[in-house]
Parts: sequence; structure tokens; C-alpha cells
Amino acid sequence: MPKLTGSDKQINWAEKIRENAASVVNNNINLHKSRIKQYGDIQEYKDGLEAFTYIGKQLGEELKKIDSASVLINRRETFSPNRIIDLAGKLEEAYRRKRRK
Repeated sequence: MPKLTGSDKQINWAEKIRENAASVVNNNINLHKSRIKQYGDIQEYKDGLEAFTYIGKQLGEELKKIDSASVLINRRETFSPNRIIDLAGKLEEAYRRKRRK
């Protein structure tokens, strides 16, 4: 990730936003991998792993473009844990719909 510019307070806040987004993605990837290992190749867990992996790549690419703490703070909703989880749920549903066709 690029070094952030801004006041110390802005940088600390922006770093928390990045850390929280990465934590949500990584924790869910690890959770789904653990469930697959424990319960086998259950499609629900595979869909979750695929969704969070995809989101993680997209978020990583987007976060690499932001070097201003204030820009990241202003876009914090984009990287919020609730939005990430909601997006993953929508992706999982899209995967299920695609398989039904």
C-alpha cells in the first residue's frame, strides 16, 4: 500500500479504514478455507471463498491508487466492513443464479 499523506489524525484514521477492510476480507477467506477443509467442497463455502477472494483483489487494486488520507476517509463507505460483506453476499447469490441456468 502507498504511504498516505495528510495530518497525523487523518493518516491514523485512513490506516484503520484500510486495516479493517483487509481484515474483513482476509478473515472471511480464512473462514471459508477452514470450512472447506473441515466439511469438504460444499458449494456454499466455495462461493464465499470465491466472492471474498475477488473482492480482496478489487479492493487491493483500488487501495493501491489512493495515497491521500483525506480521499480514503471521504470514500470510507466504499471500504466499510458492512459494504464488503453485503457485496460478497450479492456475489454469492449471483454465482448461485448462474449455476441454476
